[in-house]
Formats: sequence, C-alpha cells, structure tokens
Amino acid sequence: LGAAGHAAVAWHDTCAGQGTAHVARRAPGAAFATTAETLDAGRAQALAVAGDGTTAVGLERTNTIYVETAAPGGAFTSARVSDSGESDSTPLLAAGGGGALAAAGLAALAGHGAHVVAALRTSGGSFANATLSAEGASAPSLAAGPGGATVAWLRDHGDGNDALEAAHRDAGATTFSPATFASTAGAA
Repeated sequence: LGAAGHAAVAWHDTCAGQGTAHVARRAPGAAFATTAETLDAGRAQALAVAGDGTTAVGLERTNTIYVETAAPGGAFTSARVSDSGESDSTPLLAAGGGGALAAAGLAALAGHGAHVVAALRTSGGSFANATLSAEGASAPSLAAGPGGATVAWLRDHGDGNDALEAAHRDAGATTFSPATFASTAGAA
C-alpha cells in the first residue's frame, strides 16, 4: 500500500516451479482492476508500492532476480537486479521516499557461497546494482524509507558462528556504505 493509497496484489499461477506472474492494482479510493495484468514468467515473491504509486513486483525467474515496475496506470517494465551467471533467489522489495524502490536478495556463482546483492531506484530512474557482502551470507532483510535503505544479513565467518552484517545507502547517495558488523560472531 503506497502512502497516497495506491494498492497492489501479486501472485503466480502455479504452486510448483515457474509460472506466470500476475498483478492487480488500484488507484486511491477505487476498486481493484477486474482483470489482472500478466507479467513475465516467474514466481511473484515480493511486492512494494512506492509513495508516488509506482508498483514493483520482485520475480525469481530461471535463478535470476528481476523487478517489474510500473507507474500508476502505466505498463510494467523489467529490470534484472542480479548479475549474469549467478544463481539467485530470495527477492526482497521495499519502498523508500517518493518513488524510490529498493531490492535485495542472495546470489551465488557456480561453486561459490551466497552473497547479498542489492539495487536501488530513485523516483523514475533505473535500478543501480551492488554486491554488498562476501560469500557465506544468508537470511537477508531489507528496509527502506525517506532516509534511504538498509540491508542486513547473517554471514558465516568460517568458525561456524554467524554475525549480523549490514550496509546502508542514504537517500540521494550513489553507493551503499561498506558492510559493517552489527553483532559479534555467535551473537546473531
């Protein structure tokens, strides 16, 4: 639900494997559309509505994270959040201030452990991707608001103990801060 009252629901049409993703949107004070919009094939796993009414649907499609976005009343366009050649899952989305959107998830190259990737989009802009963590990451979470976006995750430090790490990107900044420990190993 966006700050102005725009709303959306998203789903995919199969319970197992890859299906077709669908979304239904509504303007403030209006009913949901009686006919859902069909997106690209994929599992609709995340949804956010920005303050300006922009709708974003996070899809995992053939092990790659994509975000489909549309302005109110506009058509959806697709952006790949993860790099080519990575096996990806766990898309997360959050709406920031105005029309800003943040996406995050886990990615891994063949034979390597998972790392956290994130992408931010300013109002009306395109997504800018970044790798935030070293290998061994799990359980990412994402929060966004008018002040920017924060991504947190657990990472194994090689001794069997996880520590919580986090990176932040201030509103208007062009990059995330370097990842820092938010807990000591074993305390997460």
